[in-house]
Amino acid sequence: MKKVLFLAVVMVGLFSFAACTNDGITNEGGEETSGTVSEADMFIGTWSGHGEWTFNADGTCMYEYFDQYEGHWTYDSESRTLITDVLEWNWKIINVSENMWTGEHLAGSKDTYTYSRVEI
Repeated sequence: MKKVLFLAVVMVGLFSFAACTNDGITNEGGEETSGTVSEADMFIGTWSGHGEWTFNADGTCMYEYFDQYEGHWTYDSESRTLITDVLEWNWKIINVSENMWTGEHLAGSKDTYTYSRVEI
């Protein structure tokens, strides 16, 4: 009986500790957010490589390379495709991280481009 009581006390303690852990994400302002960052959210921001791309959270984008072009973007996580309506720029994403992404341009020569995050 003492073993059962001891195990019950240990289990309550473990569950109490697990309930106090934090599964949220802290943003740059130190504020707590819930859930995880989606792969699409990782593209939001300004990127430099072959020209400069800015992907906004509202689905708009801007491309600067000699001239400035505005349009819309979306990301299909299932096919790992970053799609814009700017000059047929669409990529099959090979690798994405917080500060860099690489993708194969799906039109033309199918060259591979790497972009680095621009710190503002």
